[in-house]
Amino acid sequence: MRIPQDIGLSKPVQDLIMKLCSGPENRLGKNGAEEIKKHSFFNPINFQDLRKQRYVYNLLQIEM
Repeated sequence: MRIPQDIGLSKPVQDLIMKLCSGPENRLGKNGAEEIKKHSFFNPINFQDLRKQRYVYNLLQIEM
């Protein structure tokens, strides 16, 4: 598989996609979810505090 360079994906995104789409013997996550969570794409995410975070819903009102 090859990801075209002109579509503007960052290197971490490209690497994540390639590792998730590889064969089962080499696939990222074959040893559990922790393996995926340790990928550089997810570095900004604090998985320990993720469930504690509150989401503020912003409902759009559509006028007809």
